[in-house]
Amino acid sequence: MRQICAADAAAGGAAPTPDVSSVFDLAGRTTGILGLGDVGARIAQGFGMRVLFTSRRPRSLPSALRTETEHVLSQADAAFLPVPLTPQTRHLIDVPGLILTRQ
Repeated sequence: MRQICAADAAAGGAAPTPDVSSVFDLAGRTTGILGLGDVGARIAQGFGMRVLFTSRRPRSLPSALRTETEHVLSQADAAFLPVPLTPQTRHLIDVPGLILTRQ
């Protein structure tokens, strides 16, 4: 997912088109979803990826694994945070969480 900003700019016609073949090649990779509500469930079904997720409420999704935030961050190739900004979600990912993410 490197060069995502350049790909976005190119899609809008604001920049020359970069080689974005590796930007959107997500099939077969692992996605992490921190907050599997309705939006998170749609994300989980949209990319053809292995899905790890967290949820405050009891929730299950076929072919997805519910796990802890630390495990999601350390294993995911891409992470999504489809949660509203509230006192409970503020700082959901902090410096120690970012250190866990894959490079």
